[in-house]
Amino acid sequence: MWPGLIPSAQGISQGAALVTDASVGQLAALLERASCVLTVDNGPGHLAVAQDTLSVHLFGPTDPHIFGPWGDPQRHRVIAATTPCPGCSIIPCGRLDFSAEELSDHPCVRLIREQQVLETARELLQQAQAQIST
Repeated sequence: MWPGLIPSAQGISQGAALVTDASVGQLAALLERASCVLTVDNGPGHLAVAQDTLSVHLFGPTDPHIFGPWGDPQRHRVIAATTPCPGCSIIPCGRLDFSAEELSDHPCVRLIREQQVLETARELLQQAQAQIST
């Protein structure tokens, strides 16, 4: 596990999973069984969409119109950073080549409000539950 994830993983409540060493097939099977997946712009996020699992995607430097989930926007929501990082003139800046040393100077994704993420996930889950009930 990446050391930076340890503090976050320790704060995860019951029912959440942090997967670090699964094969692509194993990860796809796990994501298919999830109620909702919280992800950044990455491969597992796209696998969640391919499995049609509810998902919330956080975007910072990349453009969700280009790299975002291609599934049903009612099932796969994007929350994009709206505050440019110091040194970046626009958001999204489109940069994908940040070194580990530069990451602390580019907090755009970390500036997305936790409350916004939780509200979006709750809304998705409530909509899905309502559809099951009807």
